[in-house]
Amino acid sequence: MKTAFRATTDLFSSLDDIETDSFESRDALVGLSKPTSVPINPSLSPIILVHGITDCHLKNVLDHDNRVWLDYVDLVRGRFSRQLTLQSNGQSDQLGTRFETDGPLWKKYRTAIQTWHGNGFDASVFCYDWRRSVVDASQMLHQHLASHDSVKRGKKAMLVCHSMGGVVASYWAATQPEWEDYVDRCVFVGSPLAGAYSAAQAIMGLSPSFKKMALLSVRESMQDFQRMAASFPGLVDLLPNPEVFPEAADLYRRDGWPGKFFPQQKLLEQSRAVKRVVWSSPLFKKSIHLISTGLQTLAEMPWDADRESRTDDVLSDEGDGSVLNRSSTPDGLKTYLVPGEHSMLLNEPEVIDAVLAYAWDKTSSLRQYPPNLTTGLRAPTMSTDLAAMKPPTPMNENVEQAIDKFASADMRNAMLGIRTLSATHSFSKAELRSPSFSWQNCFSLALASQLAYHKDDNEIASAATAEWQFPFAKLFDEEDTQGVVLSDDHLVVLAFRGSETNLGDWLGNLSVAATITSIGRIHRGFWGAYKDAEIAIQSLLEECQADQKALWICGHSLGGALAVIAGAMLYGTQKISGVYTYGQPKLCVNKLDDIYKSKLANRYVRLVNDEDVVAQVPPGYSHFGQLKWFTDDGSLHSSRSLGTGNSPAGLAVPASAHNELDQQEFDELQKQLRQSTAVDSALPTGLSTSRSVPAQALFGISFADHSLADGYIPSIEKQF
Repeated sequence: MKTAFRATTDLFSSLDDIETDSFESRDALVGLSKPTSVPINPSLSPIILVHGITDCHLKNVLDHDNRVWLDYVDLVRGRFSRQLTLQSNGQSDQLGTRFETDGPLWKKYRTAIQTWHGNGFDASVFCYDWRRSVVDASQMLHQHLASHDSVKRGKKAMLVCHSMGGVVASYWAATQPEWEDYVDRCVFVGSPLAGAYSAAQAIMGLSPSFKKMALLSVRESMQDFQRMAASFPGLVDLLPNPEVFPEAADLYRRDGWPGKFFPQQKLLEQSRAVKRVVWSSPLFKKSIHLISTGLQTLAEMPWDADRESRTDDVLSDEGDGSVLNRSSTPDGLKTYLVPGEHSMLLNEPEVIDAVLAYAWDKTSSLRQYPPNLTTGLRAPTMSTDLAAMKPPTPMNENVEQAIDKFASADMRNAMLGIRTLSATHSFSKAELRSPSFSWQNCFSLALASQLAYHKDDNEIASAATAEWQFPFAKLFDEEDTQGVVLSDDHLVVLAFRGSETNLGDWLGNLSVAATITSIGRIHRGFWGAYKDAEIAIQSLLEECQADQKALWICGHSLGGALAVIAGAMLYGTQKISGVYTYGQPKLCVNKLDDIYKSKLANRYVRLVNDEDVVAQVPPGYSHFGQLKWFTDDGSLHSSRSLGTGNSPAGLAVPASAHNELDQQEFDELQKQLRQSTAVDSALPTGLSTSRSVPAQALFGISFADHSLADGYIPSIEKQF
């Protein structure tokens, strides 16, 4: 091991394929043509290739099957992190998206698949959503094997597992007692069976591939990609195994992560439990591992002298550029050396030929690793008869012991398939029956504010009616003002849509003009937006008989400002239980503050996430209400921490405590936003967009902190 220049590859090196794979005809990628001169030999085991992390395209089926990963246009337009980031439960896509696999990155696998086809093998690629956990991917692999035509006809499959694919297959075999009924043998190719530091490198913003993405994207910053990476359970599952790499043990605790971006503790616990299961998988007894060595590979991430950051300049030559050899060599797994770099190993002729030799029970000339062992490889003698298919069975005792050792009670229950009532937080109508403040109410209304961004009636009905049990759920859409009204026999929720999806344009064109209204001097744009939808809102409230029920009003961003106006305008005709806003801009000069103090005292709660820029504008207006201000790590500011009193932690702080932009700073912000728009409009046709915000950070403000799904909701969850 030595200190050297930073490695240039990582587990996300599929980015190098973006200019070739993303522009290739999708029709040509549906299936590879099989050479007509060599028909498929039914006596040969089918070859199923399990790809590595990021090596499968993902399409948004709610957006006309638009391919987001891996697509150059969507990267430049700044849509990667906004769409691909998973919600805080580690499973759900963002509202408005539902991703499915869209074929492998053929640049990495075409040569191998075509060669195996040419030798009579039924060869295919099993695609899975690599963002999700190894546990989820292993279940998808089981379903794929059980439904494979050749396997159903009685022919066991041969797995070829590249990178993360080997971790998935190993976990699958360890948790399926009947795995030998499905698989005859397996070839691992560069699999990080004990994890890789590249996973931590990505989340910490040091990944070479993420740096390329941040440079290519007009609208996204490195922080956006860090937040995205931290939300992927599949990536977290690839952190180094602390039993193999003891120096990585603190990566499974919050204090092991510098900065504000780190995986949720429940994902770290799951990852640690997965490690023990994978490292002793029974699949190894019927497998070989093909690895490369001699390439500088990230070998450790020590803290700097001040313990403020971790470095990624400790490299070792004993690796393939992404995965250390030590991570690929568990006991009982025969390992052989091949040339090549991690991401492109399946293009190496030696790898392709070794798979054929192993499938044909022939000897290969590959050198075994470590080098002092016997040369050559040969497949063990195995039965080719397939036992009757059986449904998945519970995990075996060894797996349960590993989970018991490393996972929390909730995570253990989730991994063992045990239903729990409190595995994750969810919308609670019962709590909303009380008008008093609670973090549960904050969380429920944040979810409602998130739902308001959705434009699909069916998706809204699915969440509001099926999951939250609101029989009444209707959208309103008037001019540029949208939202949703939800109702049951006791409650009504009025949620306004905000400006998150076009924040750059909104901020760049935000004026400071005010108008005199019945509730005081109000920002002209916000007042006009509310009045545009006022009749539609009143009609929906009458339809659900809201005046006889408790009414909650909420919104994120611009929607928060509209919620505050609605609270004042509807007071007297409705029974308002509370007004909750998230990242709301300033909107009034006078009078409105007095209305709330006299009529809705303590029922207006305004939440601000760290340095959210929207809460700092526009200049010339004021904030009021009960402020809940989160720090950069999701904890809560208190009066004591700000030096404004002796209130206990968690009590409201002064409404003006957080930063606000003055007129000069606001002018500079708008100038840079307009310059960004000019750059955007100069892009080639088809690449221009104004849907998100620029990557620049100006005088300490943050665009990333404005995110409802990735900023506000996780911070609220930490308060439970």
